[in-house]
Amino acid sequence: MDSTLYTLKNESETSIWKDVDDAASVTSVRRIEAQQHWIAKLFHVDPVKRHLCFTVSKARARKEIVRQLRKWRKFGIRDIEVDKERSIVFARVDKENCKLPPLSAGHPADTDCRVIAIGVKELTFAVEIMTVIEHGKRGRLAIARFTQERGAASTLNKLVDTLDTIFKARELLVTDKLKRAMIIKTLKTLKA
Repeated sequence: MDSTLYTLKNESETSIWKDVDDAASVTSVRRIEAQQHWIAKLFHVDPVKRHLCFTVSKARARKEIVRQLRKWRKFGIRDIEVDKERSIVFARVDKENCKLPPLSAGHPADTDCRVIAIGVKELTFAVEIMTVIEHGKRGRLAIARFTQERGAASTLNKLVDTLDTIFKARELLVTDKLKRAMIIKTLKTLKA
C-alpha cells in the first residue's frame, strides 16, 4: 500500500495544528498544550500520544468516546469538555478514582470500567478526532489521537487500551493492521 492513499481532513475553518495569532482567540479557545516536567524537557521526552482508528464517521467516533467517558464519571473521569467545531475532547482522570465493588453475576456491562478505575494516577488528556479520506473519497473512517497534557503516561496507556478493547468488541475500530498503520503513518507525517 502507498501512504498517499490516505489523507486527513478537519472540517473546521481553524486548523488544530496552526498557531492562533489573535490574542482574543487564545483566551476563548482551549488549546492542547502538553505540560512537561523539567526532567522530561532535559531528556527530550515527548508526551505520550496514542491512536485509535475508527470505521465510523468523525461525529460518531466523537460521540462514542464522549459517551464512554461520561459512563466513567463515577469512576474518576472529570471535567469532560467537548469542542464540536474542532472535534476535540478534553478530560481528566481524577487523583481520587474509586475502586469498584464486586460485580454481581449477570452484569457484564460494567466489566469494561474495572480496568480504568482501580488505582491509576492523575492525568489530563485531549482527544482529537479527524476524518480519514481514503483514495480521494470521504469514507466512514476516522482517527482519534489521544494526547497526554499533564500526568501519568501509564494512565493514558491504560485508558486507551481499555477503550480499544471496548470499541473492538463493539466493532467500531479498524481491524486490518496494515490499514491502521497507514492511517497512523499519514497522521504522523502532519505537523502536530
